[in-house]
Amino acid sequence: MADGVVGAALSTAGHGEDRYRDRLSGISEEAGKLMTAENDSPAEAYLRKTIGDWLTGQRAQTIRPFHWALEFPEVMRRGGFDAVVGNPPFIGGKRVSGAIGVDVREYLKQRIANDKPGNADLCSYFLLRDLTIADSGRTGIIATNTIAQGDTREVGLDQAVDRGWHIYRAVKSQPWPGTASLEVSLLWIGRMAESERYHLDDRFVKGITPSLDPKSGVSGNPYRLAANTGQSFIGSYVLGMGFILETERAQELIDHDPRNRDVLFPYLNGEDLNTHADCSAARWIINFHDWPLSRARAYPEIIRIVEEDVRPERSQKNPRTYAGLMERWWLYWRIRAELLKAISGLDRVLVIALVSRTALPMWVSTGQVFSHKLGVFATDRPASLALLSSSLHSAWAWKKLIHDEGGPELFAFRCI
Repeated sequence: MADGVVGAALSTAGHGEDRYRDRLSGISEEAGKLMTAENDSPAEAYLRKTIGDWLTGQRAQTIRPFHWALEFPEVMRRGGFDAVVGNPPFIGGKRVSGAIGVDVREYLKQRIANDKPGNADLCSYFLLRDLTIADSGRTGIIATNTIAQGDTREVGLDQAVDRGWHIYRAVKSQPWPGTASLEVSLLWIGRMAESERYHLDDRFVKGITPSLDPKSGVSGNPYRLAANTGQSFIGSYVLGMGFILETERAQELIDHDPRNRDVLFPYLNGEDLNTHADCSAARWIINFHDWPLSRARAYPEIIRIVEEDVRPERSQKNPRTYAGLMERWWLYWRIRAELLKAISGLDRVLVIALVSRTALPMWVSTGQVFSHKLGVFATDRPASLALLSSSLHSAWAWKKLIHDEGGPELFAFRCI
């Protein structure tokens, strides 16, 4: 019966409460029969098959739910555990669906995270679940330091604090003591007694925010400015090394047929931006824009390269994660049409490397393809560069966007 409740929730995740209740109603008659039937009854066979399909979804193996109320009835009757200690598995927010299934991802969002949107890392859902089974007790977890950043923080720690829990002790970031190269956070969360004090890293503080900073006179999360909507973007997500060409090879193709210049462009990434004095691209890239295949085939030399070098690579990708990828194998995975539209009338734009400790914007020409590792500001106003380069702005951006908000990629969305 418990598997049926979970299976119904999984199979209808993302489709609303009515669908979930209808699914439960659909097996209620067989469930009633099962309570009084002998083993191996038709009702049991039907339920095992139906619920098994729900718990399998599109996976190769069936999920086996863990039911706290059945495994620890004496604990759950009294409201939960005195303490929960854990080291949840790490799966990055954008990889959760591909790793555990879209249905599980939607189930976590809907049932565990109270429908809070965002590409949160898996550890934030573990945190919220730990708190529900700890009830009035304490929870301690070790997690990657993304627990206090961006969407992961908004889904996990922000909601925990809003529900009345206190982060009463924390280590914001420290190297993992093992062989893996990553930074972790240590968290102690609970309902505090009046005599308790907050302890952050190696000192006592007035309070600890969800960003794992000392509470101050001005606390809270930064928000996007509505006036800046449509001014900053991430570059194109190509997804295919076969698109990329050495400069010499691109020039040969253009010399052989000048029409090839229509689909060959410099390809600028963060490394080029931060290592070349003139911020020039070191390589070129094939770009069929958003064209249909029939138009792309008008450039036989170029489409042949993509067909031989990109198409086989993409065929190895998970079709659930990259739905429709092979149907448009000659195009980028994410063309960023909104970016191209915003910069169409500009000769230059500001760009910034998203994976870098420099966080310095630079002017570059628009006649090239920008990597998804670049943030692009659709402006050619000199005042924008002055603002982004100012020491006050840089200090704030490092603190609130690059460190607390989960990396420089959010820099491009929240400050101009």
